[in-house]
Amino acid sequence: VASLTANVAGPALTLTVNEADNLTVGNIVNPHFGKVVLNTAGDIVSASGTSVWADDLRVTANSAVISTKVDILDATITGNSTTGLNVAQTGNLAIFGALTTAGSSPIVLRVGGGNLTGPGTLNAGGGAGDVSLATPGGATTLNMFPPQVIGNRLSITAQNSSDITTTVKSITATILQGGESLTVLDSDGFSIDPAGIAANGVVTLTTLAGDIDGNGVIDAGTVGTLLLQALGGNIALAGVPNQVRAFYADATTGGGDINVTTKVDQISAGAAGALTIVEADDLAIVATGLVAGQGQNITVTAAGNITLIDNVTGDNTSFVSLTSQGGFVRSTSGSTVVFGNRVSINASTTSTLQTSVNSLAANITGSGDLFVTNKFDAQLALGANLSIDPRNIILQGGSLSISLDNSTPASLLGSGLINTNGGNVTFSV
Repeated sequence: VASLTANVAGPALTLTVNEADNLTVGNIVNPHFGKVVLNTAGDIVSASGTSVWADDLRVTANSAVISTKVDILDATITGNSTTGLNVAQTGNLAIFGALTTAGSSPIVLRVGGGNLTGPGTLNAGGGAGDVSLATPGGATTLNMFPPQVIGNRLSITAQNSSDITTTVKSITATILQGGESLTVLDSDGFSIDPAGIAANGVVTLTTLAGDIDGNGVIDAGTVGTLLLQALGGNIALAGVPNQVRAFYADATTGGGDINVTTKVDQISAGAAGALTIVEADDLAIVATGLVAGQGQNITVTAAGNITLIDNVTGDNTSFVSLTSQGGFVRSTSGSTVVFGNRVSINASTTSTLQTSVNSLAANITGSGDLFVTNKFDAQLALGANLSIDPRNIILQGGSLSISLDNSTPASLLGSGLINTNGGNVTFSV
């Protein structure tokens, strides 16, 4: 037949349709715990203004564009087309399976007025097809493992907190309601799509093996939290300015570097490799501080002030650079320390630092002062003596004070130049 309309009155009955060609479906009503099975060799299309209403819908077709009001969906699309599986659902939907088997056929699920859940896997062409999940009035929760969403590009739109496990190449997402969260766990690694990720709550992105990269902006909102974890790769989000946006951001890698451009108030980060941060405004280093891998460098550049509420930790072979282009670099207490072999401090106003370093360079471009207390750390073999780095210590008329806080005799060494341009110099050893 070319078109089908059906009404099943009895409870818990199954309506099965096998069609050798294309099928246009009108209203199919089997609501009393009923099941509808649609098998076609061609395409399935819902007639305008109609829907399939049942407890359980099973579809096998070349492609399907279908409107539904069902509790359960299990669909297999065998053709290679730009249509793939396209479902417009009213109310909650549980996925028991959604598979496109050929080429890059996509999966598009839009759930109006409900949530998208279920134990099934959404597999778009074995990873070649795109997946779009929209719950503009609810949440998407597909967080079982192995990953429930397999595809090329994943697009997520949800009203409420959503949690998804994936194997995809790129992600874009929007969480519509303020204070709601987004959690994505990927089995490999993914790129942030140029369309970006937008929310105003807690955004948690985790990759188990690969990188988190791409040129899309991740914006958790001005009061939001962004947690980035690349457990086996790099975090490379520096393709555009201010790519990482939140009130507080934390980044962790288990096997690579961290390189991010940010617009955040507070940050913490731990890298297995090197750590690079470029901040658009003021930056406070908090929580667990900044930590680089063994022998790796730390570079922090901010347009505004850099405030150390927690430590910046390299080791006895690391180079640490802290640059405030328009303000100060300051430790907030005597227990907040910059650790590294060679440390460079660049600021425009008065800066005060607690350090545990072997070599120091500094440049205060304004008229501010520089106060440094260098401490001995036996465990890291840092700070027994302090050398003036060959890149020099330069001030523009401000005062320089260097104290060596050491329980054993210490020396101030090095071949670097100290030039305060008329400012006072005080050494305390």
